[in-house]
Amino acid sequence: MAAHNAAGALGERRVAQRLETVAPVATEDVPADLQFCGVDVEVKTATPSRPNGRTLGYQFCLRKSGHTDIGKAHVVVLVCLDHHMSTRFTYVIPVATLGNRRKLTLPMHPQEDHWLTPYRENWTIIARYIKEDA
Repeated sequence: MAAHNAAGALGERRVAQRLETVAPVATEDVPADLQFCGVDVEVKTATPSRPNGRTLGYQFCLRKSGHTDIGKAHVVVLVCLDHHMSTRFTYVIPVATLGNRRKLTLPMHPQEDHWLTPYRENWTIIARYIKEDA
């Protein structure tokens, strides 16, 4: 469990650092992991695993009673790490796009025809939620 928590904290730090190149990021007293220009951002981080017991990929827990719920955020950032804890790629996804999914599994190697491809490395998604007065 310690490795899982360390990966999560690492993902949050990396997303915060990336966003801070544009504007300040809040992490205290916000409804999600981070807040950027009034946009609540939930960060989920995964390392390669075999979620189905066979194929290597990434699995993200989006909702689990008493533990996590992306529903408080506008956007979720999925951070995919390699075995050495380097970031391979990220997905920046509007929470509304994910519906009521509890988990999300991504392939180890991104596929061009995957339904989440438009969100891969698409940091401009966050800009859609920035309020004029933020």
